[in-house]
Amino acid sequence: MRLTTYSSAKMSRHLVLNCCLGLGAVSQVVAAEAEQVVVTSTAGDARDPLTTPVAVHVIDQAQAESNRGAWIGDSLNQLPGVYQARLRGVVDVPTIRMPQSFKNHYLFLQDGVPLQSTVMFNSKALLYSAASTSPGGIEVLKGPGTALYGSDAMAAVIDVHSRAPRAEPGVQARVGGGMYGGRSLRAEVTGAITDQQQTSVAIGYDGEDGWRDHSAWDRLQGLARHRLLLGDATIDTSLLITGFRSEMTGQLSPTVYANDPQDDGLAPAVPLDEATDDATYVRLASAIRAPLAEDVWLEVTPYLRAIDNTYLEVFNPATTPQDREKTASAGSLNRVRLRPWQDGELLIGTDVEWTRLDFSVDQSRPTAVVGGFTSYQGPHYDFTVDHLTVAPWLQLTQRLGQRWIVDLGLRFDWARYDYDERLGPTSDPQDLVWRPPDRVDIFHQLSPKAGVTYLLTPEQALFARYAHGFRLPAADALYVLGNGQQAFALDPEQVDAYEVGWKGRTPTVTWEVDAYWSDAYDGIVEDVVTTGGTISTNGGRRWYRGVEVGGTWQIIAPLDLGVAYAHTWHHIVRYRSDGNSPQDGQVPAKAPADLANLRLGVELLSNLRLEAELQWLGRWWMDDTNTARTPDEWLLNLRGVWAITRQWSVDATVVNLFDEAYASTAERFSFGDRYRPGQPFTVSAGVTWNH
Repeated sequence: MRLTTYSSAKMSRHLVLNCCLGLGAVSQVVAAEAEQVVVTSTAGDARDPLTTPVAVHVIDQAQAESNRGAWIGDSLNQLPGVYQARLRGVVDVPTIRMPQSFKNHYLFLQDGVPLQSTVMFNSKALLYSAASTSPGGIEVLKGPGTALYGSDAMAAVIDVHSRAPRAEPGVQARVGGGMYGGRSLRAEVTGAITDQQQTSVAIGYDGEDGWRDHSAWDRLQGLARHRLLLGDATIDTSLLITGFRSEMTGQLSPTVYANDPQDDGLAPAVPLDEATDDATYVRLASAIRAPLAEDVWLEVTPYLRAIDNTYLEVFNPATTPQDREKTASAGSLNRVRLRPWQDGELLIGTDVEWTRLDFSVDQSRPTAVVGGFTSYQGPHYDFTVDHLTVAPWLQLTQRLGQRWIVDLGLRFDWARYDYDERLGPTSDPQDLVWRPPDRVDIFHQLSPKAGVTYLLTPEQALFARYAHGFRLPAADALYVLGNGQQAFALDPEQVDAYEVGWKGRTPTVTWEVDAYWSDAYDGIVEDVVTTGGTISTNGGRRWYRGVEVGGTWQIIAPLDLGVAYAHTWHHIVRYRSDGNSPQDGQVPAKAPADLANLRLGVELLSNLRLEAELQWLGRWWMDDTNTARTPDEWLLNLRGVWAITRQWSVDATVVNLFDEAYASTAERFSFGDRYRPGQPFTVSAGVTWNH
């Protein structure tokens, strides 16, 4: 199927083939020239990834800075086994070591602090991060997190870093634009206030009119950081504010997808002026690090966070109620770091977070009958959930001789949901919604971790790891119920993950090869019929298996290569708790069998760098009974940067050079197939000034 785009795209492509290679922004992946990479997501402190028994992939600051697009997926999709499916604008959904999931299988962090609460997970939360406004790098820890992380760290932990303030004064500004009304303005200033204080302030605005109908979006963001040095102690404070607004789109039928992919996918009954997704995000955090004694450090990071998100239910076109999700959180990450004996480090910590969720759904349109049930005008749901989590944990790292390093961890999570329903019980037996009465849910979970690293040489290592992970049920899974349902309790979903790997580096080559097997059980199964009504239960079980390969190669001085590849063998062991489902034994839907990213970069002269990027999006099943499958997709992107002077540079990016038609998501439902078309041929460019 040919993806039709605006005529300007077809005209621009010929110009791009001839002249765009003199422009652009590109990843700096040259191993020989890059600084030594360290990771902080495994232990909360800088550590050589070669000595960590976990698959952790890094986009360093130079690479993050050169990927100048507004969407974090441009960077993440360069990593092995990572596929961020773009839904609209900068809204996306991740696929990492398990099928595409809108549930809380992933933990998102900004500078080591969670971006959101478990009680109300949103897959788009990475757009709140400062990934484009102040790009300091990204770490992706695959599989369940270390003992530092609890619920949601099942499939991966994504930690976005902002640029740290510097003592040397500096100013950077960039203005950019592109096809489909793309626009970008970013600026950052940094420097010392006194000998003991450094600060930075970054602002960023990105927006687009959208290549699909009714798909415009805007994001305005500010980040302020302040670092105070008090002898050996440091206090690093940050304030992140994000405002986001997006027009909403829907999925397309096969006919519309083939003939008019620009269509917004919304039913005629949906009021377009109300079909928006609006969010405000504010987070204040302060990381305090101070010595208590020799080889004993205290690290405390208190934080406050508020999210206000409102969106229209365009997937319910007959009634289109409006959802509002407000969370206010206060928490603290607390740990003591000790080196009590030779070649050993012990971390002892306790994480605490309290969150108040205010959730409401309100229908402004007249009462309507939907599927034989009545959807009343007015409020459908209005409740609060007070969520408290307390999690003590410890993690030991011990070197045994010159070659062996052992990592052991243990974490205990205790969580409480206090649910308060404010509308009262549902009175009409034909009401479309059903509101459960007030109640308290308590969860507790013990998660062991163990890993071992064997250094083949100082620059090569083998590792093996076991880690237990889990996710708490989010509030909407427990309290947003429909007609015919009854109240039910759920336990956390569990996963036991095993992996082995080989890491290494030379002056010109870096590589990592990983193989994993995850046994996910107690999965949440919906629509289970009982004599009292329909409920959700625990009982699903799936195996997630795969191999991942990533690396870089400095071929010759001006030429370098970056490679990322992953192949999966996922398997549904038990779809429902009672077994005997047609999905048993099948491959889960929305899980690409293959993902690959190949980047070839060349430096011409001393001030011009170009990169070609080839992406392979492998086939995936569109349903869990494996009746339909997507085709393989190949996409070619171009990037480059031209440093005109020491202060001025020009960059440009070409996405989908050959304007290939592809689906970023594809699903088969009982009523038919549905697609979200991927980004067509798109050119963007910018000018950067540094001082």
